[in-house]
Amino acid sequence: MRDGKSSLQADWNFAYDQAGTEYVTITHQDDIYQKDYLKYMDQYLEKYPNTLIAMTDYRIINQHQEVRWDVSLLIKQIMKLPLRVPFLADQRWVKLGVQSLGNGICCPAVCYHRTMLGEGIFQSGYHYALDWEMFVEIAKKKGRFTYIPKNLFYYRIHDGATTKACLKNQEKTEEELEMFAKFWPKPVVKLLMHFYKIGYKSYEK
Repeated sequence: MRDGKSSLQADWNFAYDQAGTEYVTITHQDDIYQKDYLKYMDQYLEKYPNTLIAMTDYRIINQHQEVRWDVSLLIKQIMKLPLRVPFLADQRWVKLGVQSLGNGICCPAVCYHRTMLGEGIFQSGYHYALDWEMFVEIAKKKGRFTYIPKNLFYYRIHDGATTKACLKNQEKTEEELEMFAKFWPKPVVKLLMHFYKIGYKSYEK
């Protein structure tokens, strides 16, 4: 157990740093992994040893573990399409370009190449968007973003979820506006947020 006050950044860094393995996935207590998650991770990581992070697609379930389809999942899959092209997935401009359109990567569906990334990778002043900011920083490094276009993970949405709390107090919106502003001028940020907020509806059901 980690001493001190709990926070996403401190908790995630502690869990990540405790691992003695080459690769690390930070699992959340309310999410579920398919039995083939590790099998496909092993296959792709062996094929692309210069992988910085590997990610899978996922499906949304409610607190009763009922699967829900959501348009935001389709949007995020489209956002990651360039990463399906092998000779593009290790290009800095492609990795950053994907991030410039929003965070299409689900943090607990990610496997980190710990020996390439080092320790304490979560270094952010954000509460909600700390993973998005971290993915942007990783994208600047030499290496690949490996995308496995398979639903190998179930992301559970419930009333106690941190994301839902951040939506209620506008923290999520404010942090995401700041992230978009790292890439785009204000008029473009406003337009992108108009469409990006479609994904918020997932937490309203």
